[in-house]
Amino acid sequence: MSGELATLLSGRYVELKMLPLSFKEYASAFEGMSKEELYRNYVYNSSFPYTTELNDRRNIRTYLDGLYNTIVLNDTRL
Repeated sequence: MSGELATLLSGRYVELKMLPLSFKEYASAFEGMSKEELYRNYVYNSSFPYTTELNDRRNIRTYLDGLYNTIVLNDTRL
């Protein structure tokens, strides 16, 4: 079993240590927005750092779906 698991994971395992942004860190990426709007975006768009680089909700949703599919659906099933 462990050999099969190693075969499944070989060549595609990369560890990225990433923590979500605090609200203060998230807010520092945007200027000219009210705190209410910033907080709404923080909750809705997630606090992953890369989402601050994306310019629309469709791209953010695609990124978050990709994370979910990779982590939850692919990496946790045997």
